[in-house]
Amino acid sequence: MICACELAKAGFSADDSQAHRKHKVVAAIKETSRHLGNTPAICKASYVLPAILSHYERGKVVERYFGTVEELVTHKSRVYTATSGLC
Repeated sequence: MICACELAKAGFSADDSQAHRKHKVVAAIKETSRHLGNTPAICKASYVLPAILSHYERGKVVERYFGTVEELVTHKSRVYTATSGLC
């Protein structure tokens, strides 16, 4: 989710060069790895779904995304609490 949100924030433009798109993907993976405490290579290989990257390459990004990891965590916590019957 972190990587998908980062790519959505970066945006996709058909006018972007292949190099510019790759730069956006690398930046999104670096930001994701920073939050997860891993290297970008480990993050890409183990935590980022390949479909997220392939969808981005085809111009598809999530429509609704979280601006920060804190928003994502807060949202996920509310969903888990509500579905677990703890609220």
